[in-house]
This record gives sequence, structure tokens and C-alpha cells, in this order.
Amino acid sequence: GWNIAGNLITFAQLKRRMSMNLKALLEPVGTFAWWRSMFAIVLGCLIMAVGYSYFVSPYNIVPGGVYGMGIVLHNVFPSIQVGTFGYMIDVPLLASAIIVFGRQFGGLTLFAACLTPGLINLLSWTAFPNQEALEALDPKQLFGGVIDLSNDLMLASLLGAVLIGLGVGLVLRNQATTGGTDIIAMVARKRRGVDIGAVSFYLNASVLVFSIVVVDVERILMGALLLYVESLMIDRVVKSFNRRTQVTVISGKPGEIAEFVVRSCATVIFRCSSRQAGGLWP
Repeated sequence: GWNIAGNLITFAQLKRRMSMNLKALLEPVGTFAWWRSMFAIVLGCLIMAVGYSYFVSPYNIVPGGVYGMGIVLHNVFPSIQVGTFGYMIDVPLLASAIIVFGRQFGGLTLFAACLTPGLINLLSWTAFPNQEALEALDPKQLFGGVIDLSNDLMLASLLGAVLIGLGVGLVLRNQATTGGTDIIAMVARKRRGVDIGAVSFYLNASVLVFSIVVVDVERILMGALLLYVESLMIDRVVKSFNRRTQVTVISGKPGEIAEFVVRSCATVIFRCSSRQAGGLWP
């Protein structure tokens, strides 16, 4: 068995937990909501893969995270593709998450995390003319040089950031994640109570610093820019599909206000009392 985060687990237990996650994934199959969610997740993973395969990996821009580490390792071992490194890093992380979270770790995340690296490899194979060009990830041979942005790394970074952010946002909107360093942050929060955002930041920053062994400072800066724009894009995509506004009104005439708002806006009103300075406000 393995001892992960203080839990001893056998292979049989790991297999059973994975089967429970697969059952949770397939349980609502056939409903419109399930198909819509799966379509959005596949589309999001595909858009992400386009961003990495066409605008990030060929220019050695390291955006942090699992695929940033994959780009760094691909420079050291060019015969192994970025998506394959994604599998090599993600699979142990996914197994750890299943052990720690059990059924709480969703089947949709397993699906998205396993689909994305495969799409990155597939798109890379179709974009380059031969194995030599694929191993070099030479942008001059990317679709025959049609989208070669070697002289405009900032544009490549921005396009990659928008596409990756859009893809991740679509996946997150459908109650899934693409795995990677998010899993480490989730486990750290559960075990140590640390902030997810802080853990993710330090992990991504570590990948950027480590990448200096294979890329120049300009590409590291472009990777930092990509991370920033990507985060803005994710936030915009997630929020744009769920525009809700909550307004708190403190007044001595709650009944009149509630009647006006319901009549004018056809919305829902919640009335509650507040205690302040020892008195009760109606």
C-alpha cells in the first residue's frame, strides 16, 4: 500500500475509489444537462490544447503549472511530448486526490485532466510536418510557418493566454478542473488549511524560476504575462455566465421597499433582523 498524507491505502482501495468516481461520472448519462456539460468540458479542453500547442509550446513560453513544467522537460527530453509529460505528472496527482478526497473528487475532473494532455499531443502531431520538427517544436514549421510569431512573443503570449483562460473557464463553469497544480493546492488546503491561491502562486512561480535553465528571461517574462492575462480571462468567463447581484438595504420601512422591488424587478426579497447597540432593528 501507499502512505499519502498520513493515510495508508491499498491498491484495491484505490481501485474501488476510482470506480466510485467513474460511477458518479456516468450516473446522469443521457440527460440533456449531462450532455451539455460534457460538450462544454470537451470544448474547453480543446480550446486549451489549441492555446498550448500553437501559441505557447512552440515558443518555449513557460506559463507555470504542469504544462509549463512539461515544456521545460521537453527541452531536456525532446523525444517526449509536452502532453506526455502532462500525463506523467498529472496521473500521480490525480491518484493522490482520489485517496485524499474520495468521492468528493469529481469524475468530471478526472475526465478533463486525462483528456487535455492527449489533445495537446494530437494537435502537435497534426501541426508539424515530421517527427524532427515535432521534437524541435519549431514555430517556422508550424503549419508551414503560416502562424509563425517568433518575432512577436507578446502576441503569442496574449493569444495563448486568452485561449487557455477561455478553455479553463469553460471547464470550471461545469464543475470540473483540469487537474495540475490545483490538485496540490486542494490537498494542501485540506491537510494543512493553507490558502489555495497562495499555494498555486508559489507553485507556478517555482516553475517559472526553474525554467531559467532552458529559456531566456524574455520568455520567462512572457510566461508571467500569460499567467496574469489567463487569470483575468478565467475570471471573466466564469462570471459572465452567472451574473447575479445582491443588494443589502437597511431601512426602517422594509415592507414598502420589498413591495416596490418585487413589483418593479420581479425578484426575490429576503428580510432579516439585525441587532445593533443593544436594540432590534425591524
